[in-house]
Amino acid sequence: MLARLAIALALPIAALAQLQVSYVPAAPASPQILTSGTSVNVGTFAAGETTTLEFQVQNETDIPIINIPDGLYYTISSPVPTAIPPGGTLNFYVNFTPPGPPAAILPQYPALLTIDSFTVELIANAVAMPIVGDTTGATWLPGDVIGFAQTQVGNSVAKTFNLINPYPGPITVSSFSVTGAAFQASTLTVPLTLAANQTQSFQITFQPTLPDSNSGTLLVNGQSFGLLGQGFQPPLPAATIQISGTPVSSQQATLTIQLASASPIGGAGTLTMSFTPTAGLANDPAIQFVDTGLQTIDVQVQQGSNQAACSCAFQTGTTSGTIAFTLSLGGQAVQASVTIAPAVVSFDTTTAKIDGSGIAVTLDGFDNTHSASNFSFTFSDASGNEISGGVIPVDAGPQFTQFFSANAAKTGGMFQLQAIFPVNGTISDLGSVAVTATNNAGTSPSITIPITE
Repeated sequence: MLARLAIALALPIAALAQLQVSYVPAAPASPQILTSGTSVNVGTFAAGETTTLEFQVQNETDIPIINIPDGLYYTISSPVPTAIPPGGTLNFYVNFTPPGPPAAILPQYPALLTIDSFTVELIANAVAMPIVGDTTGATWLPGDVIGFAQTQVGNSVAKTFNLINPYPGPITVSSFSVTGAAFQASTLTVPLTLAANQTQSFQITFQPTLPDSNSGTLLVNGQSFGLLGQGFQPPLPAATIQISGTPVSSQQATLTIQLASASPIGGAGTLTMSFTPTAGLANDPAIQFVDTGLQTIDVQVQQGSNQAACSCAFQTGTTSGTIAFTLSLGGQAVQASVTIAPAVVSFDTTTAKIDGSGIAVTLDGFDNTHSASNFSFTFSDASGNEISGGVIPVDAGPQFTQFFSANAAKTGGMFQLQAIFPVNGTISDLGSVAVTATNNAGTSPSITIPITE
């Protein structure tokens, strides 16, 4: 039986519409202009499946075109205007649905498309396709989407399926493949002939690569079945930052990152440090991680570990204030801080040398308050006895204020002081000099420096 699609037009006989009708196949094929009175093969499609065919009508006269009714196996799938305006174009869509199993496949499925006086025979072919089923009795046709259970990234789940021939005659499976990074199929040797009602089992393994939607395609004889599975990533255990001891200025301190439990997954993140100096003081560029010389380092978590790995040693600088740490790991933002307390002046390297007729005292040290002021120098003889008039106070406050104002942003609280003391008398009788320094935190312990040539 020839199905008929008609576009009826109530017009005077003398007033015939001039039409251009085109078939618009799926990309990348180009539209095909049709000739009235001929036929066009619109393709081969899976039995039981609906395929949408696109057509275009251009009305080249001032006569309106109206009314597109339905036909056998073919139905109009989109609303059609009551008329095409003169010079206008209409794209309309026809659904073709050849009967599915258990109906036998016909050699051809023709239909007569009539638009006013324009007629063209549509010819479509259908091919018997196996359907896909699983052990629960669920079935899928080409175009359907097969879902998989939510699975942890890195783990996998295998599902058994069957290719089923629901037709009264044999079906040949000439091609079989699976695409998608998260999906793998067991080997199925093709070509494979399935007798009527015969099944062939196969497996598809879902191993998500993303903690999100993972998609793929099962292709059987060129017909596609969608594959879809959701991957998820379990969270990393809660992390804490543990700082060793009570760090002070001019020190290499350490910290560790502990996890509440062994991590079920691996992960990566960053640890960032920042410094807020005591009010009125400049930032200290020496406060940084030792290995990188930066204030950010990478953090790694190995599966099964209860501690994150990092090069976590850091320098405390020479300025009082607060060092804050922020860990970004697996969606967590964990913070910790340590206060570098104000401290008295500390000396690292000291020398006292005879310089001509005087003594040159050189002090290398740091003042984490940037407020050093009064120094005291007490000279003793070679026997350790304080000499008369040997206590010399020095107010270096103005010089230190100027120095730290110009240099603290580059060197923190570090300084070098050199003081020259002229000597009247026998300079070789002098044996040592004791030094103290005062800042806002107090007076430093006295240090004794031997005098050398």
